Amino acid sequence: MPSLSKEQQPTTPRSHRDQVRQTVYEYEKERYKHSHKIEFEDCRSTIHPGIDCLPFSISHFLKIIPTCYAFYSPIHFIPILLFKRRQLFSRKIFEILWKFFKNTTKSVLFCCAYQSIMTLSMCIGNRCHVMNVGNVLVSGFNTGLSVLFEASSRRIEMALYFFTRAAFALSDWLKQDCNVISEKRLQQIYNLLFCFASGLLCMLYFHYPKSLKSSIKGLLYYIVQ
Repeated sequence: MPSLSKEQQPTTPRSHRDQVRQTVYEYEKERYKHSHKIEFEDCRSTIHPGIDCLPFSISHFLKIIPTCYAFYSPIHFIPILLFKRRQLFSRKIFEILWKFFKNTTKSVLFCCAYQSIMTLSMCIGNRCHVMNVGNVLVSGFNTGLSVLFEASSRRIEMALYFFTRAAFALSDWLKQDCNVISEKRLQQIYNLLFCFASGLLCMLYFHYPKSLKSSIKGLLYYIVQ
């Protein structure tokens, strides 16, 4: 069968083609909108039915206190057994036990407040229809208020610990999921960070030894002397 020339082929009127194109465009636009729509469920009907957000956070705070005491008591008591066991049999025993109870209670309040603030912030964000990523980020930021329950001497230690954990997690995410940085380049960055930290510690050890804790000072004594 002979093929028709371009002039002989049937053509669809331009107005009809535009109408079909517009219909397909509207359909795809509507499908895309519904496929990316985030369904926000009321936390009062799913997470804590029958109770409001604030009472639920307070009840959660009180509920986990025994668990937190069981977790933090050994953490604060083991250093006493290792470094202050002689003072336990002296007149300073009540002072040591009171300090142990006070530090443990501060850590317990920190942990309970951390979880309660996170829960309450997530509920508020959910009720305000904040997107999931933004809600978690803001809620995690709000949990920083819980560090005020800890002793001031421990805040910088906890801040640096959380920062290093977050930096490691971020680097793994950039390497594995985003493919932004290669494993080789990441190892080079770690090596540079170690060199910088080592140089800073050695400088402080020789020129400002009072700024170092006894543990790191004793380690550097056996290494650099």
